[in-house]
Amino acid sequence: MDVMDDENAWTYWSRSDAHAMVMNIGWQPKARAGLCRVIERWVTHLLGFPSRWKRLASIEDRDWRWFVGLDTRVPGSATPVERYRAR
Repeated sequence: MDVMDDENAWTYWSRSDAHAMVMNIGWQPKARAGLCRVIERWVTHLLGFPSRWKRLASIEDRDWRWFVGLDTRVPGSATPVERYRAR
């Protein structure tokens, strides 16, 4: 498998159906930001409402668990962070 980077990204569309290219999202901020945009579009398509995702290089809280944050502007909703802090 080839790892996508700035030099070979142009070749992706000509071979996308072969599933022969991967993206390293571990160290490339640009790739992580792109993944965030893909997730935003997927959530909008799947659930019908927009979401916003932010790339993070690391998380220092050892008790942190993966979660999807809820919009605090929606009446009656508490974010997972608020629920975590309240426990």
